[in-house]
Amino acid sequence: MKKIILVAAVGMLLMSSCKKTYICQCTTEFSNSNIEDGYSNFFYEGVLEGSTSKKCKEDNEGSVSGAKTTCEIVDF
Repeated sequence: MKKIILVAAVGMLLMSSCKKTYICQCTTEFSNSNIEDGYSNFFYEGVLEGSTSKKCKEDNEGSVSGAKTTCEIVDF
């Protein structure tokens, strides 16, 4: 019985460590020097890291009339 509980506890620990909260940190740089750069964070909860990095960039990066936004995943 003790072995079953130990195996179950280790299994739950491994499963919970795969999915966690990630922060997608974005910086917007403006080509007009009169405007300050902007910063924003987006939270992705309960997801795997590999898919999060791609989704962070696809959802938030881009360029629009003098503004360029770049994003990366940072540890929470």
